[in-house]
Amino acid sequence: MGRRPASGRERKPRRLQSKLSNFVIFAPAPVILLLAMLPVLFSNQDQLASEPVNTPRTPPRVTIRKAPRIAPRPAALEPVQVTGIRTETDGLASPDELAIDPISGSLTVSEETANRITRISDGIHTTIVSAQTAIYRRTDTDLVRDVPIRSPEGICYQPDGTLYVVEDIPGGRLLRFSRHDVGEFPVGEVIDIPGNWQRHAWESVAVSAMGEILIAGSDVEAMSGEDSPAAFPSGAILFRDSNGDWWIPYQRLFSSFSSVAFSADKRRAVYSCELTGEVGWFDLQTRQPLGGTVSFSAKSPECATVLPNGTILLTEEPGSVYLIDPASNQAQLIFHEEGNTIESAIWDPVSSEIVISDDHNGRILRVSVNRDIAEGPDRLAWAPFQPLFRAPDVPEECPLYLARVLALGGLDYINAPRPEVSFREFTSRVPLIAADARLTPMEPSAGVSDPGVRLQFVVFNPNQVTILGNEVSMPLAGFILKRASGREVKTKIVSLAAKVTAFEEASFHDMDKADLVLPHPATIGVSPSGITTIQFLGLNETPDYSLVLNPRRPSDSYIVVYHPDGGTEHYLLTPPHESFNESNWVIAYSGARLEEWQELSVLSREQAMSVHEETVGVRLQPKI
Repeated sequence: MGRRPASGRERKPRRLQSKLSNFVIFAPAPVILLLAMLPVLFSNQDQLASEPVNTPRTPPRVTIRKAPRIAPRPAALEPVQVTGIRTETDGLASPDELAIDPISGSLTVSEETANRITRISDGIHTTIVSAQTAIYRRTDTDLVRDVPIRSPEGICYQPDGTLYVVEDIPGGRLLRFSRHDVGEFPVGEVIDIPGNWQRHAWESVAVSAMGEILIAGSDVEAMSGEDSPAAFPSGAILFRDSNGDWWIPYQRLFSSFSSVAFSADKRRAVYSCELTGEVGWFDLQTRQPLGGTVSFSAKSPECATVLPNGTILLTEEPGSVYLIDPASNQAQLIFHEEGNTIESAIWDPVSSEIVISDDHNGRILRVSVNRDIAEGPDRLAWAPFQPLFRAPDVPEECPLYLARVLALGGLDYINAPRPEVSFREFTSRVPLIAADARLTPMEPSAGVSDPGVRLQFVVFNPNQVTILGNEVSMPLAGFILKRASGREVKTKIVSLAAKVTAFEEASFHDMDKADLVLPHPATIGVSPSGITTIQFLGLNETPDYSLVLNPRRPSDSYIVVYHPDGGTEHYLLTPPHESFNESNWVIAYSGARLEEWQELSVLSREQAMSVHEETVGVRLQPKI
């Protein structure tokens, strides 16, 4: 969707700028792709009529810009060999999470049993946060002194040097410590988390430059100390976005999330679960449960650190450190020492060493290896992302009707004998739903004078609508329904005036006139078993279409056509060929379940301003 050109100017044909990058479609001019796509949708050999009765209007001329070459999947990582191990320091009280101060470059460690955060520089221990550090909680009108720090475990720095800490104790808090000019942290503040998390202990925290926050934990510790504990343990990962809104990406029974971290581009998150041994990743952009896991099952994983190249340093509590490659699904054992209880491991880019915290022996170890394990392209970009609760219905080979559409964007499955990106790899990164079906009337006696006979459609990025100012980005879609006479209903573009509702102001705001593609895929839902429902709206320009696709039982699929004058048509969707096969439709999308990506709160304007102040680094000035 784009803005209408200024009056008096001739509308010029827009160039197709659709390209594929990391399997993600970027389409600044998606409507041109749709106009160019429609003439080829039925150009396969089994079309029902060679020429339509009413020849459609010739679409505008389209200049197709060749898409950039997609880089092949990176080769497997070279083996990592340890070249040296040394103790940097000892005498610590249960050293846990490690972090490198982005301002001074010194090492920081949380000492859980001592209730303190310690800086280590040249072997010297300096306490930077302790039980004597003042902590305040913000109220509607003032700042109130809160209890001192308790059981700090997860720590991290924002790029400006602000320190974040979570407490590994039931009812644990998320704390932020403002940085003093000389590198000290004289005062802390509680960041309130919406919801009731009094049973949860938090083990990990990560923060981005934009103020996004991830925390992970569980109620396992609360269960162990209760006379009548809950029936099952429960883990949770929470996410605060750059607007200050809190979400629950994951909340599961039989889980205890021990770590969570941002990817290098901050578009993904990596996590570990110490109960299941699961090490996985999920998407932070779509608000849909898209993710993946490595096949390696860890033993009590404590920390998963994402390196700049997308590989993952994983620690096992019994004393091991692994390097995991999500692109090749490989895990290499780097370090193991009996008698250790390892909590975390990070990569020090200055010394090119792996830094490890040994909880049992109170030590910090440095491990030298034979190469820079953080160097190279982002391998997490090649990790598979799939709907988490259902196997997608994707054929091995791209069906011809869809291949012709993708070829317009530069991805050629027709002429390329061995494409560098397989169709299944493509659908693991670009959610889509597509179908090719014949229409069989369910009520032959209804007397439809010109019944529908064939349907093809594709929707990329279903349900994804982005509003930025007066610009609206809609799902990329194409639709064509052919009738017995050869008459067709095809995707077309209409110019409409739109309004945006501001609920807090009880008002509407006019937007610029915009081009809208009709029929428009308004709502799409996919059940855990794969049954898909789609509503295409015509807005009185075309009929409305309501579809149900059942990939497990295709005979249970149907479409209802709702005409603007009130008439309806009912059809079964049957295979376009004599025998059904998985190439007839592609369902590579999953709607969110209720327990995934729940929104915890929407901040008020005053709170949002407070979040903005946190992001730009305004220091807390407590009233004592």
